[in-house]
Amino acid sequence: MYLFFLDQAAGVRLPVDERVRQFIRQQVSNGIHNVAEVQRHTEMFVKRELFADKQHPSKFSRRYFPHRRDYENVIYRARLAAMKSVVDQENLRLKIDEWTADSDQKLLFRPYVEADVRDG
Repeated sequence: MYLFFLDQAAGVRLPVDERVRQFIRQQVSNGIHNVAEVQRHTEMFVKRELFADKQHPSKFSRRYFPHRRDYENVIYRARLAAMKSVVDQENLRLKIDEWTADSDQKLLFRPYVEADVRDG
């Protein structure tokens, strides 16, 4: 009985498995931001994909079944990373087009372009 509780306690401090983190990030990129929904999808992923023909890990294993706060952290970081992408430039260009169409203002947008440096 005592060993059972030690096993549960050992899983509490383990970091979330990288495959699970990646799956959560993928769910966020697919537009799912609700923690309960991501959690449901992740539990199915762990059971059907990671441990399809194996014994499932304990529900107390934080490595494969993260706590709600873990989900919130991964979702937040995934959304933050998506905001700082090149796609933002395209979104800004569309917004500027919308603003100029709605008013007489003229706006100049110069998107970031990585310079092509060639040895010459």
